[in-house]
Amino acid sequence: MSPLFETIKVKDGQFFNLEFHHARMNATRKALFSCKENLDLKAKLYIPKSLGPQLHKCKVIYESDLISIHFQPYHIRKIESLKIIQEDTIDYTYKWTNRNQLNELYTKKANCDDVLIVKNGLITDTSYANIIFFDGKKWVTPRLPLLKGTKRALLLKTNKIEAADIQVNQLSRYKYAKIVNALLDINDTQPIEIRHISE
Repeated sequence: MSPLFETIKVKDGQFFNLEFHHARMNATRKALFSCKENLDLKAKLYIPKSLGPQLHKCKVIYESDLISIHFQPYHIRKIESLKIIQEDTIDYTYKWTNRNQLNELYTKKANCDDVLIVKNGLITDTSYANIIFFDGKKWVTPRLPLLKGTKRALLLKTNKIEAADIQVNQLSRYKYAKIVNALLDINDTQPIEIRHISE
């Protein structure tokens, strides 16, 4: 069993969405290590003064207890195309540091910028982010992602997106897609045209 991790957005001297990272980390600790007491993530974290106002990611590695905390600058990747990859055996319910399955799928992206993983006939996630689709009126995210991301959880809680099962043959219902994760909000990336999502 490899350690697990949380990736937390840091910008302008503050952490973002700590409530959701705290909840996921402690739910994971309870499920995998039978931890009965919550680990207070907020009390364990501080931002070095040398970090500056730029966008950074804070990577918290843990098992039953914290192992390490690292900061590094975060650069937004340009994702304009996705390759649909079918993989029914993948399981990334928990945010393991061992990402071998995801990394292997990423190598199959061909000339695209990333993969869009389909499991049991339903669209799930890209190799490193949740995905949302816009139908002209609302944003929709797959009901069964590989990983329930913290940004996805926030967007669902605030009713900015809704969840539904999405099959590959239903993609034509949507105008475009975007990726979201702890470091990427809806407006942080350019839309991905549906015609640039290929099998």
